[in-house]
Amino acid sequence: MVRGEERMDIRAMYRAGVSISEIHRRTGRDRKTVRKIVREPEDEAPRVVEQARSVCVAIACTE
Repeated sequence: MVRGEERMDIRAMYRAGVSISEIHRRTGRDRKTVRKIVREPEDEAPRVVEQARSVCVAIACTE
């Protein structure tokens, strides 16, 4: 999973004109992962966090 700071770095490189292939080489991330990151909205929170939050709420509500 790609952390928030690395996502921001990947987006910054892409905005600066670095190709997806070059970002892949610099970060070691798969090209498909890099492409997904640069295409997703910047304000989109990772879905895993939302899913974990839902589970925590569900557990808290049952106790």
